[in-house]
Amino acid sequence: MGDALRTYVLAFGLAMYEQAPEWLVQALEAHAQWLADEKNLGHGNHALHQHQALFVAASILENKKLVELSISRMGELATKSYDAQGVNEEGSISYQEANYRWWHEALRRLDLEGIERPSWAALLDAAPESLAHATQPDGNYVRIGDMDGGSPAKIKSPFTQYVSSSGSVGSAPADLIKVYDRGYVYGRSGWGETERDFSQETFFSLCFGAQRKIHGQADGGSLTFFANGFPWLIDTGKYLYGRHPMRTYVVNRPGHNLLVAKGRTYDRSTNVTLFRKDESIRHFEAVTRDTGYEDVLLTRRTIFSKRGEYLLVIDAVSAKEEVEIEQRWHAHEGATVKVHKNSAVLERGNAQCEMHWLGRNGGLTVARGETKPYNGWTSTGWRKNKETTVVGATQKGTQLTFRTVIGARTAADGSMSAMRRVATGYLEFTVHGRVGTEYVLVGKQGAVISDHPFSDANIEDYFTQQVVDPISPARGAEVFFAPLIPGISTVDERQAALNATHEEIKRAGVKSAYRQGLISAMIDIAGTDLKLPEALKDSAKSRTPMISWNRDEPVANRGGKIRSYSSRSDAAQDARYRGIQSYRYGALTVPVATIPGAGDVLHVSFHGALDRGKYSLPRFERGQSLANLGINQLVFADPTLDLDPGLNLGWFMGNNSQDLHQEIASFIKERMLALGVENVVLSGSSGGGFAALQVAAFLLGSTVVAFNPQTSVLSYHARLAQRATDVVFPDQDLKSSGIIQRLDAAERYRDMNAKVDILFVHNDGDSHHSTAHREPFLSAIAELPNVSAQTVTESWGPGHRSPSAEVYLRHLAKVGLRTLETTMAKSH
Repeated sequence: MGDALRTYVLAFGLAMYEQAPEWLVQALEAHAQWLADEKNLGHGNHALHQHQALFVAASILENKKLVELSISRMGELATKSYDAQGVNEEGSISYQEANYRWWHEALRRLDLEGIERPSWAALLDAAPESLAHATQPDGNYVRIGDMDGGSPAKIKSPFTQYVSSSGSVGSAPADLIKVYDRGYVYGRSGWGETERDFSQETFFSLCFGAQRKIHGQADGGSLTFFANGFPWLIDTGKYLYGRHPMRTYVVNRPGHNLLVAKGRTYDRSTNVTLFRKDESIRHFEAVTRDTGYEDVLLTRRTIFSKRGEYLLVIDAVSAKEEVEIEQRWHAHEGATVKVHKNSAVLERGNAQCEMHWLGRNGGLTVARGETKPYNGWTSTGWRKNKETTVVGATQKGTQLTFRTVIGARTAADGSMSAMRRVATGYLEFTVHGRVGTEYVLVGKQGAVISDHPFSDANIEDYFTQQVVDPISPARGAEVFFAPLIPGISTVDERQAALNATHEEIKRAGVKSAYRQGLISAMIDIAGTDLKLPEALKDSAKSRTPMISWNRDEPVANRGGKIRSYSSRSDAAQDARYRGIQSYRYGALTVPVATIPGAGDVLHVSFHGALDRGKYSLPRFERGQSLANLGINQLVFADPTLDLDPGLNLGWFMGNNSQDLHQEIASFIKERMLALGVENVVLSGSSGGGFAALQVAAFLLGSTVVAFNPQTSVLSYHARLAQRATDVVFPDQDLKSSGIIQRLDAAERYRDMNAKVDILFVHNDGDSHHSTAHREPFLSAIAELPNVSAQTVTESWGPGHRSPSAEVYLRHLAKVGLRTLETTMAKSH
């Protein structure tokens, strides 16, 4: 690499002379010939610098042959160094970024010489997204390979800008879990795009692949874990290049979160394989196999719960002779660690991360700051290190298993994670996660997560049920629901409809059944008195019945008692009922919390994205804070979410044939007539703001208060937008007339010639919703004479954040909810 740097110095030195001295030209020519000789070439980024230097020298010397040689060599190196996923060969996240910058430097040199960029330049296009996936929720790279820190802040890409700004600018990648063939798995709970702080998302990484990469380390199978705003389990960095006990420690297996065979030598030529990967709505599993120790097979199963946000790690050891194996976990140097018999608690301030060991672990040990040999250290910079805590579990034998839960919680009754054998070859793990207790069934064929304990009867059926089946044509839920009328239909009639619906689900498959509203229909038909099939137990827990078949014994949930109606008009005209109202609209059950009150204005609110693990459907957002204000209100829950259990945001779109925005507007009009009011204010945050804008288009003279709303579904982050459009408009042209109006509020306003007053409440830390939504919307409707819009800007912090109750109510008071104004005045 030094020869390349000298060549640059000689080349740039020419500019210091009006007439270049002969010795300088000769020196530059000699360096060019040296670099042209393939015997002098290095590898990796060293070779890239040599090829660049040759290009610079040859261009100055006007040696066309060497110019072509340098470009050819760069092409060969690029195709070797980068794969189709944009990942570099070097084995370090920092070096992936550095190489990206160096390669763009090389391409810029070609630009300056007027040379068209070769086709191989496109290999770099996917690199920024891979760097975004390698970024933790604190905006810093996860530490993998030779590196001590860094962030992608200097890389100009929507993806890297997004993760570097806590979601304030740029765009989030489409995937939450990404597997890179070069040896990396990155997973997270979200990108902070559902009004959860970006820094509070959960993240993990897993390494596999070749164990002798250019700047890689012996880290096959190693895990890191970030949760509650902190990187609890870390890799140990690089420290320096050269000989030093600390360098030996961080490069080799003891410096990583994996299994170490004591007294055995690890073969760095090993390729740790990703044997299997599986993913469902509720989990991701990766299985790695490592044969780096002679006559020893190490298998690591890593299962990530998407709702519980914990890792279940099952390490299995199979050896020909007795071997002593230590499972090692490096805590962040800023965390304190308390170890108990079968658990460890990592703490920092008010945050903590629990680790539970199930079954045999050989006894837990702690090491910190030891030097003979090095143990319990992490690198913090060039020749800088700090003591950190290593939690170890050690066993001896030929067939060993370690079962560890990372990020679990202790239940209110003091119980921790547990394990039981359900049947031969099948284990059930009980884990208390972020949103309650889950049950993880693990067998050779994979894993399944449920909200209920598993039965040993027909246990293999649990695994076949979660396979994503091909969509078969299914009859819609309205076919089975049509003969039923709340308050009139008998139990026998409902049971017959329930049986028929179940047969249709078995015929068409679960995915198709969800899309046609059959799953939610079964839950509603069953109510609380009919038994659902075993396979629908989890669905019933995440979505409560919404039809009361007997008014004398109404169904109830957290929002109150449910009164069901045979039509929208019947529900809308019952304006003085306080509680939840529901009625069937085609394949959907529409739920609305109704709060009668005083005043001449009706307030209608909508929710945004929901954490499906935390909240069951239906969800009436801000219902508690709005309930006691004394004004007439409607709080809608989105039945679009019934069409897919993995759908977090449906924008109240309805389904392919049912425009829910128009349906809700019709309900509001009839409710206003029943109440005798002429004014309506619609409000919502994020996706709820989009719904408020859409519904208002059908209500002449309405007012909207929208907090950081999307205005176009297609302009929102791909992960959420694509899922919703796939569910609502499968295989359809999203830009076609009749569909685009449901996806784009500006298109709806132009089509309807809307008459609406809009107040945008904007968080200045969320530029995405300004530049990609509010500003394009305002530009598109600028010539509509009956639409007025103003913007109020406030500071709530970086990224897409939900307004506080105080902020929400304060801005509602500004738009004429006089009863609310009086209420707030009294509170002050």
